[in-house]
Amino acid sequence: KILIFVVFFIIFFPHTLILNEDLNLFSSLEVDPGSNLSSIKNLFNHPYYNMNNSFTSKQYGWSWMSITFILLLPIKLFFYLFNIDNQIFINFSVKFIFYIINLFSVYILFRLSLKILKFDKIFICLLITFLYILSILEGLFYWLKPETTGILFFFLSVIFLIDYYRKSKIKFFYLSFSCLFISILSKQLFLFNSIFFSLLLFYLFIFKKNLNSI
Repeated sequence: KILIFVVFFIIFFPHTLILNEDLNLFSSLEVDPGSNLSSIKNLFNHPYYNMNNSFTSKQYGWSWMSITFILLLPIKLFFYLFNIDNQIFINFSVKFIFYIINLFSVYILFRLSLKILKFDKIFICLLITFLYILSILEGLFYWLKPETTGILFFFLSVIFLIDYYRKSKIKFFYLSFSCLFISILSKQLFLFNSIFFSLLLFYLFIFKKNLNSI
């Protein structure tokens, strides 16, 4: 587990420290992340927390942008009270929140692997580390994109589904369904893998309900 955090930190944390001074340069290297960063910052413009303020936020990324907005809100309030305008720190904060979300997705995948695989923890750590290093080729954890938030909540949904199957507690059903819904709101592509998962979720719900009525 520590190995995953260390490797992830070494590879991805330095990216939060660069290209914070110039949004135009950041956007020129990768268009979508620059647009996503602008969309998040526009949520603090009047009308506040309006996803229609920007083209990108109209289309997708609502879960990720909402989480980022909530976590950025104390910083923005502090800046407002003391009349501070530090866009470099805001840009860094958005990227740091993105880094934390990605780190949690790695950890949740590790926990999920322990639940469904019967391998040694060290092997699972090495496997997950290898898979996430491969993601560098796609820039999945480099550039600001909502996919990793969808991945995080989909993994959480699977974990809660397993807990519901094993423990038969209804709270895990609702947690699983809620995480699945948040995953879909991250980006529409998660709708496709969520259709089958939703059917499985409700099948288990009906199965458990019938089993308890016997």
